[in-house]
Amino acid sequence: MEPKIYPMWIERMALIAGVVAAIFAGIWTWEQDYSLWIQWGISVCILPTLVLFFTEFVGRILQGSR
Repeated sequence: MEPKIYPMWIERMALIAGVVAAIFAGIWTWEQDYSLWIQWGISVCILPTLVLFFTEFVGRILQGSR
């Protein structure tokens, strides 16, 4: 049985898609009429954490499908 090659490019595409989505979500957040603390918290804390979780989730799914 030959080991399958891990498709790293899919995980990289998921990371790039997550970063782009976070940038657009951050821009949208700053355009809303929220408090400065909410805008800062979403842009600096929540969006990067979501990108990390999204990328890890895609990587775990890919590893599990081998």
